[in-house]
Amino acid sequence: MMYLICQIWLCLLIAALLGLVLGWWLRGRRCEAEIIDILRRQREALRLRDNRIDALREQAAEGGSEPGQPAAKAKSGTRRPAPGKANGDNKPAVLLDTPPARPDDLKQISGVGPKLEQQLNSLGVYQFAQIARFTKKDIAWVDQHLERFKGRIERDGWVAQAKRLAKDT
Repeated sequence: MMYLICQIWLCLLIAALLGLVLGWWLRGRRCEAEIIDILRRQREALRLRDNRIDALREQAAEGGSEPGQPAAKAKSGTRRPAPGKANGDNKPAVLLDTPPARPDDLKQISGVGPKLEQQLNSLGVYQFAQIARFTKKDIAWVDQHLERFKGRIERDGWVAQAKRLAKDT
């Protein structure tokens, strides 16, 4: 009888240890998947936040007093020229003078929102292939003409993103 009790106790101990090890391993895998999902959602939230901040800065630069309100009318005589249009500096060859028949949706590039897309279009950037061909000089010229978004091209890696997106289209 004592022999049987010792064997059952030993089997119960082995089963408990196996259960603990298996539970620890499965929980670690689930936690890893949850961490990856949380990091993905955080990256998306940061991208959306950056786009919203850029839009609010642009709205403030245009004279809007609060988010959601239209910008105030500019006073006569204080009209600014469109970026890249009034100056006679060396415009990169990769930029277009007229929009193509089917411009790309530049908002697919991380960090480019509607306002920034309008600025890029006003400079002559309409397609991913153009951004993919940017040289250091082109980046410097475009960056100089982006009013409130200086440094975004290199910081957000637009050239690499544009190369991937140009392949897909």
